[in-house]
Amino acid sequence: MPTQRFQVNFSAPSAQEEPANNLHLEGTGTLVFEFDRVVLVPDQPPPAYTVQQPEFELTTIANVTLIAPANLVIIRTSDGLRFASVWARSRSDAEQIHDLLPKAVTQDFQYGWPSVEESERKMRALEGGASVTITLIAANVAMYLVTLYVASESSPDDGDVYIRLGSLYGPLLWNGEPWRLLSATFLHGSSGHLAGNMIALLAVGPMTERIYGSARFLLIYLLAALSGSVLSACWHPAINSLGASGAIFGVLGATGAFAARWPKELAFPEHMRMATGVLLIVGQNLFAGMGPGIDNAAHLGGLLGGFAVGWFLSRGLDPWERAAAQPRLLARVALVTCGVLLTLIACATPWLRI
Repeated sequence: MPTQRFQVNFSAPSAQEEPANNLHLEGTGTLVFEFDRVVLVPDQPPPAYTVQQPEFELTTIANVTLIAPANLVIIRTSDGLRFASVWARSRSDAEQIHDLLPKAVTQDFQYGWPSVEESERKMRALEGGASVTITLIAANVAMYLVTLYVASESSPDDGDVYIRLGSLYGPLLWNGEPWRLLSATFLHGSSGHLAGNMIALLAVGPMTERIYGSARFLLIYLLAALSGSVLSACWHPAINSLGASGAIFGVLGATGAFAARWPKELAFPEHMRMATGVLLIVGQNLFAGMGPGIDNAAHLGGLLGGFAVGWFLSRGLDPWERAAAQPRLLARVALVTCGVLLTLIACATPWLRI
């Protein structure tokens, strides 16, 4: 192929566009086609941390996209790890650049699924970690230690320690102690009960927290805990229940909501692994919960609450989309919160003694 040059722009025309590239290119420059590669040459020197001149070997290019009205050509590697959006100076230049690039299309891209490498890049780029998950685990462990201490200091005449500390005890709940709906979710009846729930939270919490962000994850957890408690109390008005499993089912529900609402944010194998994992865990635990001593109503209530809240609070994984201003976020969060709480109140009304 003879050398051909095109004057292009590397920076996005507005803040609402996707980032121009992940190769640290900005401003104007030249797109150069050589024998076996295409080289992107900025007019201004690239940043000092750019080791080599950005270029693509033609054999590594696939899934090229032409957006003719914008004179935009998006160049990608087949693994999805490197990309560059170049704005040509004219429609004819854009079409000619597109014609000179390889026409290979990967199967994932053809059906709208990102590659595994691109999925991993998206997950690595997510900000935040598991701070809320670790804090919730610490709070549950702390409350268990408080429970042990109170039990050791109590006499037989002091009554049930769990009721005193805020378990979901129906006769007191429906007679002026609604705070039990939440406090009960931080109490556990034994070290095995605590360990099982905290291991489950540690298994599913960090990934879900990174997908949603820490603030949204905390809201999902708390509202799922409330919805699980309300359904439990409505199902068994005289129950004395406790444990974080309803909230953890809510985390699973939120993970399922993300998989359902954003099916092509992850590569197909990863999406199927997430979706089937949620279904299997939920199914196995609901089946096991049919036995005595397990509050399946709390599990189901938490699952439905987490799915509902997660559906409305979920968003894509692309960093530029997540960093963009969301002017309706506060209103959406308020609407979801009020909707869940009003639903819970409506469910609870027949058992309230006013």
